[in-house]
Amino acid sequence: MTDVRRRACAWLLIAALTGAGACSNAPTVPTTPAPTSQTLIFSSRLTTGGVAWKQFNVTATGNVTIRLAVLSPDDTLVMRLSLGSFDGTTCTPTNVVDTPTGDDPQLTVPVTIGRYCVQISDIGNLTRINDFGIIVVIPL
Repeated sequence: MTDVRRRACAWLLIAALTGAGACSNAPTVPTTPAPTSQTLIFSSRLTTGGVAWKQFNVTATGNVTIRLAVLSPDDTLVMRLSLGSFDGTTCTPTNVVDTPTGDDPQLTVPVTIGRYCVQISDIGNLTRINDFGIIVVIPL
């Protein structure tokens, strides 16, 4: 290969390498943003006069929302729904609402990073065992 050809090939290679990155007409691929919340579901059974709770960890500052989504078979009864602090053994309610089931969160509470719990309790309305479902949305 002659010296002229080598130079021409080198210039073509340089032009191809620099031109490929300098002016790109390739379509951009949209990125999916990271989720900003996580949904937790707590379901079990509640007895007459009973209390049930579930602990969870919050890893970012934001709002926790809590919704009593299901109470069956007595879905019109009012139950006590609470967000509380969790010390590793005990759930201590700090925000409380007495509410029936609903489509919207019954509690929305600003929180910081830490250990929390959700609690449901019968306030004297249950006459039999009921299944329940609570939806908790926490910040990420």
